[in-house]
Amino acid sequence: MARRSVRLAGLFSLCLLGNASAETWTAGGLSFSDQPGGARLLSARGTGAPDDPIVLIEEIAGPGPATLEIRNGRTGHLEVSPAIGFLTLSVVKIVVNRSPWRWSGFDLELRTAPGQPSVYADGLSFDQPQTLQRLAKADRFEQTVQEDEPFDRIRFEGGRVDPAEYLRLDFDLVDVNGTAVFYLVQQPIILLARALPPLPERQLAGSLDPWRAD
Repeated sequence: MARRSVRLAGLFSLCLLGNASAETWTAGGLSFSDQPGGARLLSARGTGAPDDPIVLIEEIAGPGPATLEIRNGRTGHLEVSPAIGFLTLSVVKIVVNRSPWRWSGFDLELRTAPGQPSVYADGLSFDQPQTLQRLAKADRFEQTVQEDEPFDRIRFEGGRVDPAEYLRLDFDLVDVNGTAVFYLVQQPIILLARALPPLPERQLAGSLDPWRAD
C-alpha cells in the first residue's frame, strides 16, 4: 500500500511540472501549446468558424489537471480593450484517455493565468453572451452543466470513458476583450482506487470519422 501511494504521489508531481517536450500547433490564427503540462497535443486544424471548428486532438495520461496555453494571434494584444477585437471560436476536442483509470466525468475551465480563474469582468467565457447559439456537448456524457460565476467552467457527466477510449467535446469560446494569452484547464473526474487493465489502442492514423467536425 505504501509503494502504491509513493507511485501515485510521483505521478501527481510529474503532472504538475511543465511539459519538457512541448508541442505547439497553429490553427485559425491562434497557437495551442501543451507546455503547461498534463496533456500531449497531437494536432490542431480548422479556422474556428461554426462550420469549420478548430479540431484539437490530444492525449491525457495522468490524473490531471491538463492545461493548454492558447495565444490569440487573431485579435490578441497585451493592452486589453473591447475596441480592439472580439474573438469567437468554435472548438472540437478529441481527448484520448491514456491513463489506467476510467473517467466518470470531465471538466473544462478557462483561466486568464495558470492560477487565476476567468471572471465575469475579463470578457472571456464559454460563449456566455450566446453569440454562436450552440450548446456544449460530449459524445460519451449525457449531462452538461455550465457555470459562469464565480469562474467559467463546463462539467460533463453521466457517462464513462475507459482507458484507450476517446472523448469528443464540442463547445464555443468567446472573448470580447481579445486577450493575448489564456488557458484551457481540463480535469478528468476519476476514481484513483479503481485502475482498469489497458484496452487495445484505437489508432489515430486510421479512419478519420471520429474526428469529423460535423
